[in-house]
Amino acid sequence: MIAQQLLSNDIFPLKKTDSCETALLLMQDWKIAELPVVDSGIIVGYVTLHQVADASAKAKVASLINSPLAYKVGEQTHIFELIKIFAETGLSMLCVTDETGARLTGIISYYNLIKSYKFTALAQPGAIIVLQMASRSYTLTEISRLVEMNDAKILHVYIHKSSADDDQIDVSIKINTVQVKTILNTFDRYQYHITGVFQADQSEEEVDSRFKILMHYLKL
Repeated sequence: MIAQQLLSNDIFPLKKTDSCETALLLMQDWKIAELPVVDSGIIVGYVTLHQVADASAKAKVASLINSPLAYKVGEQTHIFELIKIFAETGLSMLCVTDETGARLTGIISYYNLIKSYKFTALAQPGAIIVLQMASRSYTLTEISRLVEMNDAKILHVYIHKSSADDDQIDVSIKINTVQVKTILNTFDRYQYHITGVFQADQSEEEVDSRFKILMHYLKL
């Protein structure tokens, strides 16, 4: 999914002649903290919710314009990069521009981005299994092979460090089935360290009583 596919149909930019009162009402209605200001479709800067809230209601936004947003994105920007930018900047919206980087083609709000979740593999039915291992031991090919041995597929993978002090990572895999007992047994047989199992539908005898209480507290 790319920026062009995530544009909001309800959020539009301000004009220099718009009043601060109008800008404030729009931002409050749309639940965003900044809006771009355009002149003939070209981004000339932006104003923030705090600015328009503190200004005279009848003042024009032209008097408050900040220099153009540092974080404008192109139409082909991938959703992973968009998530990274939102996380790093704390912005509530991003300006999407044409190939020139100057003309606004639309706006993506953080809320739009969150809503896009329902179109991803994460929203599909299935279970999430968390494996912990040394980063040097990680191989998606091997993990995928063990899952596919049980007639299942990996839909999504998320990796993060278990601790800043060691080489351990947590590998969360989304599987396209909630019937994961045999998959868990396979991972256990191949000596993978399973630290969590999550399912929207806790069927299969509550995943065999949460995989025998996670193998009796991981056999400790």
